[in-house]
Amino acid sequence: MKKRPPSAPSAPSRPPASPPAADGGIRTAPAVAAPQRPACPHRHPDPPAAAHPHPHHHPGDASGLVDAALRRLRKAGHRVTSQRSAMLRVLAASGPVSIETLHRALAAGTADPATVYRSILIFEQAGIVQAHPLENGARLYCLGGTAGHPHHHHVICRVCGRMEEAGGCAAEPFEAVAHELGYTEVSHVFEIYGVCPGCAATRHSA
Repeated sequence: MKKRPPSAPSAPSRPPASPPAADGGIRTAPAVAAPQRPACPHRHPDPPAAAHPHPHHHPGDASGLVDAALRRLRKAGHRVTSQRSAMLRVLAASGPVSIETLHRALAAGTADPATVYRSILIFEQAGIVQAHPLENGARLYCLGGTAGHPHHHHVICRVCGRMEEAGGCAAEPFEAVAHELGYTEVSHVFEIYGVCPGCAATRHSA
């Protein structure tokens, strides 16, 4: 009995060819939609604003604060201009603001950014404006040093940027040490940071 030769292996089956596109082009495979990522269940607060209304500034006090600042500016030997008066009015009404925010708050054409920056430096030298450094390196400015609004510090929420006055200043003994060591033109920066009650409650409820 003759043995049959082994049959050749059958060719692998091919999927049926796709019919040609109606316009004669090449038909492509349908796109597969990417899986959707689930939404984060936690609330993420917006980044802190450049400045917030100062809780101890009252509209009725603004005029007196500006007048006191202008008197001190003249006493320090600096010129009082309409531009500087306008800047002081904004500071008295708004509280701690950045130089950029101060410039935007002025009426159009009042002063350019360089003039605002130079004026802030003059206000600091005259002791009528106080700088408040933030943790991110930015600086905010508000009236401080006049009889109506003495030198002060703030408690700042590091989540929403809320600012509240922390009362007076207890840095005099430390500045006295600097003077005893022979330092001149002594100054200091001091702010307190934390999480305000509102942001803490939001964190706990998330």
